Amino acid sequence: MKVVHPIVWVILASAAPTYALVVTKTVPVGIVKLGDTTVGEDSVKANTDVRISIPFLKPAKVTAGVSSISGSTVTLQNILGSIPTISPTLPPYYLVIESGANAGLIAMVSGSTSTTVTVNLQLHDDLTSVAADDEITLRPAWTVATFFTGAVPADTQLMAWTGAQSGVDLAPSLYFQYTGTAWEDPISTGNVDDVVIYPNETFIVRSPSSIPIPTLAVAGEVSTIRSRAHINCAPSGQDNPITYFASAAEVLSGSGLSTVSETNDQIFLYKNGDAGVNKSPLGIIEYDGSGWVDVIFGGPMDDIFQFEPGVGYVYRRQTNTPALWSDLPDYLPLDSP
Repeated sequence: MKVVHPIVWVILASAAPTYALVVTKTVPVGIVKLGDTTVGEDSVKANTDVRISIPFLKPAKVTAGVSSISGSTVTLQNILGSIPTISPTLPPYYLVIESGANAGLIAMVSGSTSTTVTVNLQLHDDLTSVAADDEITLRPAWTVATFFTGAVPADTQLMAWTGAQSGVDLAPSLYFQYTGTAWEDPISTGNVDDVVIYPNETFIVRSPSSIPIPTLAVAGEVSTIRSRAHINCAPSGQDNPITYFASAAEVLSGSGLSTVSETNDQIFLYKNGDAGVNKSPLGIIEYDGSGWVDVIFGGPMDDIFQFEPGVGYVYRRQTNTPALWSDLPDYLPLDSP
């Protein structure tokens, strides 16, 4: 059980269950400035990379309980709200597992009926541990276009990873560019406005060579689910772009990461406030088998380092053993399986 900050009890007091199988919640909303969070500074300096993530979900349109699972199709019960017609050609939705053994899993909905949804899972995810009466929500998905709702200059780039690459020092495998009116894949020149961004993924935003991005911010519903990330591995080491999916900072010692870490695993830290592209890490912290230490300056980091909301990191797995990192943020009052 986590230590709960008293102020969070006040904020989330209205999130108590009202149904045995389906929990209704009144959830606070928030806004986070991304990139350089220094007051008075541009979010992204000219000709600069920032590693970021989205620390919020959009409000749920449907809340329900799981009735059964068949392959990638979830049959629902106790449905609050009307399941929208969802298809690959319509605005995208996430299915979010809110409780149970797979709490925190976020999947794309590829089809729906009045009582079922079919999903496309993220790499390494599955529904085998989802059980009857687990709670789910259906939420509009973040897309490239809906994330960049503020003005960004033409030639701004978004770079990301598919999660399928092996090795270390991985170059992004996805490159998108803003034309001034739409987002395009510069290789195929196809429109990518509707490409989905997952809240639990890290990506890079790069500003043009001579123009900063004054404000890069995102607003949404404060997360009340577990942060969940797969840590991939490879025989000679594996870099994993990671984020801690929460709407407030999480201290390393409370993040649950040590429970799945191996000796010599490392976290690479980047300073979004520094100018430049293809930046080297500002710092590295390493797991010594019992705790996290600063590689450059020495000293324990477990109770010093915090995962900040909306910030991306790189986790380097040194052994050939994968892991699932799942943790409930400290600001939430109740733990779940």
